[in-house]
Order: sequence, then structure tokens, then C-alpha cells
Amino acid sequence: GERMKAIIRDAIAFYRMQLEHREMSALAEKQNRYLTQINDELRLMTTRLQDSEQRFRAMNDAAFDPIFLLDAAGRIVYANVAAENIFGYTRKEFLSLRVGDLMTPENVKEGIIEKLLTSLNTAPRELEIDCLKKDGTDVNIGISVNTAKILSVPHIIMIARDNTLRAQEEKSWLELEKVQKTLESQIERRLLQRHVPITLEGASISHFMLSSGHLNGDFSDFIVYEQQLADILLGDVMGHGILSALVGSGMKSLYLRTIARKSFRTTVPELQEIVTDLHRECIHDLLDIEIYATMLFFRLDLKHKRLSMIDCGHTSTIHVHAADGTCSLLKGSNLPIGMVEEQDFACVDVPIEHGDTIVIYSDGITEAQLPDRSFFGEDRLIELVTRHQKACTDDILLAIRQELSSATGGTTFEDDASCIVIRIS
Repeated sequence: GERMKAIIRDAIAFYRMQLEHREMSALAEKQNRYLTQINDELRLMTTRLQDSEQRFRAMNDAAFDPIFLLDAAGRIVYANVAAENIFGYTRKEFLSLRVGDLMTPENVKEGIIEKLLTSLNTAPRELEIDCLKKDGTDVNIGISVNTAKILSVPHIIMIARDNTLRAQEEKSWLELEKVQKTLESQIERRLLQRHVPITLEGASISHFMLSSGHLNGDFSDFIVYEQQLADILLGDVMGHGILSALVGSGMKSLYLRTIARKSFRTTVPELQEIVTDLHRECIHDLLDIEIYATMLFFRLDLKHKRLSMIDCGHTSTIHVHAADGTCSLLKGSNLPIGMVEEQDFACVDVPIEHGDTIVIYSDGITEAQLPDRSFFGEDRLIELVTRHQKACTDDILLAIRQELSSATGGTTFEDDASCIVIRIS
């Protein structure tokens, strides 16, 4: 009996051992699976971190400005390629430096380092400091400072700009702009504008052109046939720049060539004939380059006391009558040259008397913008001319310039402003 009991006890103990072994094996297998999962996640996180670091380095190494990463003690833990190029240190050498090692002693004394390190607790800021390259030469840089947490550790991101190079670039740009303005001024003065004739009998003429500061397509010319007979040409090519200036110069030259081709005649060619031939010569070229010009062809016949004009989309001409002091606006009906292929040019003929005042102007005057965003306007110009109608032509021009500057609050305008004042004597 006792022997049987011992066998049963041993069997139960063996069964319990087997059961515990199976449970421990299952638990171990579960823990192994868990550890394997953790290892896989760690490998994935490591790969992502490496990829992120590679992207971080690639982006920063592609930057043109030096970029530094500093720890809380001011040690350089990263510097990009631009930093190596400007300061002359290798990336390995940077890692042995603190940010203060790059600064001049004066900056260190001024507490710039402390200002940088306090950036960990403040908003982004900008500073300008003098630094030293590896070879000992000075370099003035502007820096932008911000903070970032990397692996939960606060760091300082410092982006530097080489102010020396920027100053050189700004100086070069200023010199280039100066040369460009000089060239534009010469083009405007020699190709687009013409001096007022002083040989006319029976009229005094004054002229001004206020430049906008950049090259436009405004142009004018005076052609004197006889002492009492002259043509005045005033035009404005759409747009700004070299193309507009070249088109304006070309229109002037074409007008003169058109007249020259008819110089064998004993009489001066009619204004309508000249404009028709000019239009025929240039219209297809203007349509091809999609540009047009408002033009005013003006003939002053002082012997017969008559003016004739063909207005191609230009501003109105002001005519102040000396006899009664009234003012009338002379306006034609033609479209700008270059806008349509076929045009019949209508000539407006007006009698003129002793003491009459004629004012021709560009839209740079009437469309000059005032501080309240309104325009100087035609009505203001008419009132001004009427008020000064008994003054000499120079004084009328001066009054217009002064009123224009006073009303707009400046001496430069968005567009060239030109004006011609004629007094019949």
C-alpha cells in the first residue's frame, strides 16, 4: 500500500513539473517575441534617425550660409559646408571649438556669447558680430538664432550671413544702377528729346521733361521748315525700358526720313500725307512686336496764324484764347499708332491769334498720383494754365512744375512728365 502511494505522489509531482515547464516555456517564448518586436522597432527607429540625420546634413550642407548647432555650453556640435568655406576650419576642427573661439576679443568682452546662450530661454533673435577666420582675418556676420530640442536636449541653431560679401554685392549693384541710370539719361537726352528751336518768328516756346528715374518711351522733336513754320512731334510708347525707348527713337527717325523723302518738293508736305506714309512704313513691325505709341503731330503755321494737328490717342491740347480768356480743348479721333492696321488720319485745323497760349502735355502730368491716390487731373491743369495765361511761357512751365510737385508731394513720378507751352506773339 505504501509503495503504491509513493508511486502516485511521484507521478503527481512529475505532472506538476511538466506543467510548470510548459508554462515557463510559453512565457519565455512570449518574452522572446516581445524582445524581438522591440529590437525590430529599435532597428526601424535607428534607420529613421539615420535617414533624418542624413537629410538634415544634406539640406544644411546645400545651404549657402553657414549653419552651426551649439549645445547649452556653447560647444559646436555641427557645422555645415558653408561654415567650412567661410571660416576655413574643417568640420572635425569645428567640433573641438566653442562659439566664442570664432569671435573677436571685443565681441567676447561685450557679452555676445552670453546673449547667444540665453537664446535657449528667449524668442528667436538676430545679432551682428565680428568674427575671426582660421587665418586670423576679420569677417563681419549677421546671425539669426533659434532653439531646437534634439533627443530632448535643448540646442541652439545659429545661421550666419557674411555681411562682407553682402556689402560688396550691394556696392556692385549700386555701381551698376548708377551706370544704368547714366546710360538711360543719355539715351533719353540724346535720342528721345530735342531742344526747343530758338529761330521761330512769331512764337515763344518753352519745354520741360521731368524724368521718372527709369527709361520710358516718351519722346519729342521739333522740325523747323522756315522761320514761321514748324512741326512738333510728341509721343509716348507703351511700357518701359529699352524696347520702348528704341521704338520711340525709331518713330522720331522715321518721321524725319518721311519728310526727307519729300524734300525735293517746292512746298512743305501736308501733315496728313506725312503721317499716312509714316504709318504705312511702321505698322506691320509694331503689330509684330505688339507695341503701340500715342502720338501728336502738331504743325505751327505762324505766317497764316493757323495750327494743324493729328492726334493719335494722345492727351488733349489746351488752347487759351487771348481775346476773351476762354479755354478750349483740342482733341483728335485717331487711335494710337500700332494698334490697328488701317487708319484714315483726320487733321484738325484751328485759327490762332496774337497772345494765344497753347499747352501740349503728356499723361505723366495728368496721371501723376496724389497722396490720396487720386490723379493730378486735366481740370487742375486747365485751371492752372488759365490762371497764368498772361505770364511768359517759362513762368507758366514753372507754375506747372511747382503745382505738380506740391500736389503730389514729390519731385519724381511713376511716368515721365513732359510739357510744351507756346505763346503766339
